[in-house]
Amino acid sequence: MKSLYDNVKVEEWPHHRKCERTDCEENGDFRCVSCSAKVFLCHRHIMQAHETARSRTHIVQEFARDEVIGVKVWKTLFIPPWGSEIRCQCNNNCESDRVRSIITLVHEEGQQARYIDHCSCTSVHSALVTLGFFPATPVRPCTAFSIKMLRSYRLLNVICKTNQKAYADYIEEVSYTKYGSKEIEVYRSMQGCYRAFVFVRTNSARKVP
Repeated sequence: MKSLYDNVKVEEWPHHRKCERTDCEENGDFRCVSCSAKVFLCHRHIMQAHETARSRTHIVQEFARDEVIGVKVWKTLFIPPWGSEIRCQCNNNCESDRVRSIITLVHEEGQQARYIDHCSCTSVHSALVTLGFFPATPVRPCTAFSIKMLRSYRLLNVICKTNQKAYADYIEEVSYTKYGSKEIEVYRSMQGCYRAFVFVRTNSARKVP
């Protein structure tokens, strides 16, 4: 019962709560549910905490007014202001043109359309893998699945015999509950992606003679 009570309290507004960074007097109206829903930071410090490439795919929320119901609630930031820029992998002084792709990222918390920025000398596939996502198609991917999610599904399939359609339906339902929308039909995109992921995983594990 205590655990349930604690979880309910986390969803309430942190009354008079300031940013938890030392010597910061700003309001702690931001949190990251991927890191800890109980840590509240200001806008500047939540950005600093998510400067690395992988952490930019975390689910960041702001306690802000909802125009529909007229009260403040925790609202998910679909595309954070710091973007998802990937640093060039060739050298630190790369002068290649920037390329921006919009990709639907599917993870255990649902699905979101995000901008992926990278150098033209780096493929979008490499940029996605850097973020921890596996592209759904080998050419011009529009969708990518979290590698962590694909690993979790593999265990569920092997141990619990969970079929792919049921798991895809679960992800869609989670996405609709959290964000109020479904970007894609997960099952159709996941079929080919999962087969490719298993193939790459199996072949990379083999010893080279």
